[in-house]
Amino acid sequence: MAYLEGIPVPAPVIDTKAFWEYAKQQELRIQRCNRCWTFRFPPSPLCYKCHSLDFEWVRSRGEGRVYSYIIVHHPPHSALREQVPFNVAVVELDDCGQIRVTSNIVDCPEEEVRVGMPVELVWEAVNPEINLYRFRTRKV
Repeated sequence: MAYLEGIPVPAPVIDTKAFWEYAKQQELRIQRCNRCWTFRFPPSPLCYKCHSLDFEWVRSRGEGRVYSYIIVHHPPHSALREQVPFNVAVVELDDCGQIRVTSNIVDCPEEEVRVGMPVELVWEAVNPEINLYRFRTRKV
């Protein structure tokens, strides 16, 4: 699924600004608590497990498996009318504590998306400030 004109782009806020700065450099970084080592996504200032405010950004290889997915048949935004059907997938990363991220599987027919399917990270440039992370099938 390619970015379409008219679709709102992510608006980095204080808690997500670093995430999007890394994404601009085509790096998928996941927060990890420096106290209990728990990974967390989406980015937040506070560890949900131990409540620490101390964290670091760990680079992910961007390899994982489809944990879950849906096929969207009714466009949630008018700019997507011509794009349906498309998938929205939850990908469990192989590294970073098997954290799960939501994205799309690209370059794959919707009927071939499967739970457990191995995927790898690809980047989609939206504008000079925003790169979106997507996934495509990978050979294992």
